[in-house]
Amino acid sequence: MVCDEWQLPCVPEAIPLFGQSGDDRYIAVDKMILKGVDVLPHALINNVEEKLGLQGEKLREYVRWLSDRILSLRTSPRYHRRCISTSTARSV
Repeated sequence: MVCDEWQLPCVPEAIPLFGQSGDDRYIAVDKMILKGVDVLPHALINNVEEKLGLQGEKLREYVRWLSDRILSLRTSPRYHRRCISTSTARSV
């Protein structure tokens, strides 16, 4: 429908969907992993000291936990992590 509206070529492949966790990142991520969301978020960062840590230590801890959580909850070995940069999502 969008392709028709904008007169664009139709590319028959799935578009990766980006998940959003909100402030309850741990519970939300479990749901996203179980549903097979394509791209997991880095989590809501609304307070640097509480969410990232002044030296990034809380973010490192969260990313390690997230990686382990994906491996333990995924329903398919084909489900893998994606890292987000400013312009692309890439597999890790």
